[in-house]
Amino acid sequence: VLARLAGPAIARELRLRWSADSKLRLRIRYDDAKTFAVNAPVERFFGPFQGVSFHRHATNDSSVYLPMPFRHSLEVVLRNEGTSAATVSGRVDAEKVPALAPSWGYFHALHQRTEQTDGHRLHQVLYVRGHGHWVGMTLYQTGHDHGGGDFAVIDGEAERPAFLNGVNGED
Repeated sequence: VLARLAGPAIARELRLRWSADSKLRLRIRYDDAKTFAVNAPVERFFGPFQGVSFHRHATNDSSVYLPMPFRHSLEVVLRNEGTSAATVSGRVDAEKVPALAPSWGYFHALHQRTEQTDGHRLHQVLYVRGHGHWVGMTLYQTGHDHGGGDFAVIDGEAERPAFLNGVNGED
């Protein structure tokens, strides 16, 4: 367990530093939930991204600035999935708030890998019930250009669902 915070609060920065060649999984749970809202290998969670939401301070030293609100508790867990010991350090900067607003949701991130796909068969990356915001996805190192075959189904259980084509754009 890297961190346990009491709420209500919003985690504003999660920064991790980890040893080279380690195989760590980042898991984050809010408000004593049974399952983790974030569940991804550290190197995939931080990925090759740079910008407002992600920052690479140095090799194996990264921050994410996406807000992670919670009512009662936030737990950050790192699991070593490798065969050798790993060195880890980090911090969570949080802002206390009077209460979690009814319109706020929880931040979720799931790493998913499918060995069987060849880049041409359908592969579901997101299924959501309720409301929220989809920040996006990344498809990389697939050997497929994702230039038009990608699509999203909006309100898929409705009588007339909408289809949004080319959601991942050209390379």
